[in-house]
Amino acid sequence: MDWLNIEFLAPAMRHAHVCDLLEAAGALAVTSLDAADCPVLEPAPGQTPLWPEVRVVALFAGDYDPQPLQALLRAGGLVAVSCEPLTDDDWVRRGQDVTVRHFGGRLWVCPADAPAPAPDACVLRLDAGLAFGTGSHPTTAGCLRWL
Repeated sequence: MDWLNIEFLAPAMRHAHVCDLLEAAGALAVTSLDAADCPVLEPAPGQTPLWPEVRVVALFAGDYDPQPLQALLRAGGLVAVSCEPLTDDDWVRRGQDVTVRHFGGRLWVCPADAPAPAPDACVLRLDAGLAFGTGSHPTTAGCLRWL
């Protein structure tokens, strides 16, 4: 199944209303993200603060007609940043498709079936998803560089 991905920016004070509108319009999922690199760190218990400006991502069925929703958003002063199809894919498998990664001088992280990248390489053979991942997370990459 294919999907339609619609993204736009909304001020925090209108966020709840916009999410309700999207759900009423048939959104299958609504995601709220930081639009301006304004981290929310350690909110008090029971609080769920939002960023001053929120990037809202709505996912609809692939045959959804976005024109009425876009007109409604424009009438409310909101403009879609993007409206594009999203083809279905095996995203779990794609996340596990790991290329060979090099850290520091000789350390390499490779899938089990990858050939050795260099004759003197110190190779850690590990398939993504087996309690490790790809080594691309900054903390993991930093630790591997130290090794």
